[in-house]
Amino acid sequence: METKRTSGFVAMMPFGQSGRTDLDWFGVNLARALADKLIAAGLDVISCYELAYTRQEIHTQTLVNWEEQIRVSEVLHGGHIVTGSYLIDDKRIRINAYQVRDTGFSLIAKEEDTLDNPAALLDRVSQRIVAAFGGAVSASIRDRIAAVSATQGLPAWQALAQAWTAWAAKDLEGVRVAVRAAQELDPEFHEPLDILARATAELDGAEQAKIARKAQLTHLMSAAKPYYRALVIIDDVLAQAQRNGANDLAADCLKARAAVQRNLDKADIAQYYQQRLAQVDEEIELLLDEDESKRLVVLRDRGWTTAQAVSLYLLANSWLQQGEINLQIGRYAAARAYGQRADEIYASLGSAKKRQQAKKLLSAAPAAA
Repeated sequence: METKRTSGFVAMMPFGQSGRTDLDWFGVNLARALADKLIAAGLDVISCYELAYTRQEIHTQTLVNWEEQIRVSEVLHGGHIVTGSYLIDDKRIRINAYQVRDTGFSLIAKEEDTLDNPAALLDRVSQRIVAAFGGAVSASIRDRIAAVSATQGLPAWQALAQAWTAWAAKDLEGVRVAVRAAQELDPEFHEPLDILARATAELDGAEQAKIARKAQLTHLMSAAKPYYRALVIIDDVLAQAQRNGANDLAADCLKARAAVQRNLDKADIAQYYQQRLAQVDEEIELLLDEDESKRLVVLRDRGWTTAQAVSLYLLANSWLQQGEINLQIGRYAAARAYGQRADEIYASLGSAKKRQQAKKLLSAAPAAA
């Protein structure tokens, strides 16, 4: 059967929980796990959930509100927005995935499993989403979906979430404790060491960050199982080391890269995922105007991903549109609030035209009031 591809992008939002409040941490991790699987399956995903990880000067709300998600669908022409909910009790986990439309929500996946089998559950949800947007799910696609797995257990994910929380609170020792807990729960879980290295760079300095990165590279080389993000991480660290003139760290990166590539089982999924991620970045960058694409170079040097920049840009466009609508109907306070939110983002990522539109909205709102 010929696979039919739906045109446009899949914007993945955080999932909202409908059970215990102590499990709120799972929503972003769930969205990321599903997005990575969808990317490996061939879909072009805008990982809007990454706004939760944005550690920059822009302080604004992220896309966790369903009303905001519907509004973004109005500016993502030809694209699709996916979000969902999850319910976790003492024995089982249930996941629903929805397509967001301007008319409401459409259920595209509904799966459940035991708490000790989240990997299989995520695979089935991913397959349902791929089928909704891409047609038949072949055996090779199912294999790729299954190969893209960060950790097998919810407790390790929870420890990772605690590391993110500690980092946000500038508590480096808290990050270290959470990372150790995550690795004790799952020695093959690589992401915690990445968080530790990045938090150390911000909170402790370059030399300690280098030590953390070297430990991370050693972990990647000695992994018993293939890690799909291995080459993405290694090449990111290599680029940073070369920019900073850290020749010893750059040499370690090249050594780690060669070690991963020597093992064909490890290299296959890592090389494929790296290639797919690069393709997705190229595709979603097309959503930016030329002037905005030029700003990506500066933002990447500051640690931004393409997904974070594009997600913020879509959010600003949505807010600008809402501001203009509110201005037309005489809701001047709301118009100004939306304009301020859009202007905040356009200051870092926006063409001269977009910045002028936001300024025009801000000037028009109080004048009309």
